[in-house]
Amino acid sequence: MIRYTETDDMRTDEGRDKALSDIRNFKGRHISLWASIPCTGGSPWQYVNEAHYFRTGNHRAERRLRGLRTDFRRLFKNFMVLARAVAKAGGTVCLEWPTQCNYWRDPQVK
Repeated sequence: MIRYTETDDMRTDEGRDKALSDIRNFKGRHISLWASIPCTGGSPWQYVNEAHYFRTGNHRAERRLRGLRTDFRRLFKNFMVLARAVAKAGGTVCLEWPTQCNYWRDPQVK
């Protein structure tokens, strides 16, 4: 098992390439990819927060939410590169989020 954490920064090309190299080194063995991408920006509570941001003009909080969603996009883009490599090698791909996470409805995720 190889674990990638925040320290590996899977939002970057370097983090993704490190994991991709490890996937290639598992050639001939069963491989599983399990991702737990933070779902904070997709939480149903974010609709409540967004309404509050617009009502109060809280631009700092609005920027924070935008940043969470940008991080999701970067992480998910790199996750898909790794997922394709694992699937091509005949492996298993899992993505973990709570059922109510709005990212499940995101077009890229579908």
